Formats: sequence, structure tokens, C-alpha cells
Amino acid sequence: MLGASIGHDHSTAHYRQRPVVGHVQRCETVDRYEQEQQLTGYRVKYRYEGQTYYTETTEHPGKFIPVRVRVSPVN
Repeated sequence: MLGASIGHDHSTAHYRQRPVVGHVQRCETVDRYEQEQQLTGYRVKYRYEGQTYYTETTEHPGKFIPVRVRVSPVN
């Protein structure tokens, strides 16, 4: 009888214990690569007085592009 009583007390005591609660942090490294195309400017080809020139602009040049003309006297 004593053995049965001890066994019974042991099994019911197991159920009366509070569960153990803890915090677990799990970290993992994730490699993520993305490709992206981005417009950074415009390469413009234009002709002036029979010569071909190239320039780059950050904004869309449209149909016409302003150019600076420097005039110097002929000696």
C-alpha cells in the first residue's frame, strides 16, 4: 500500500508543477540580392555647323538642346 501511495503522489505531483516558460531567440542569416535598373541620365548626340558633338544630361533633352556658342574674331 505504501508503494502505491508513493507512486500516486509522485504522478499527481508531476501534473501540479508549473510549466517552465522562457524566451528563445533564433537568428538566421538570409542572403537577398536584387537587381535594379535605374535611369541616371541621357547620352545626347547632336550636330552643329556640320560637326557631331556628344553630351550627357540628367533630364530628358527633348527635341532640341541649347548649346553655348563662343564667337572669337578671325585674325
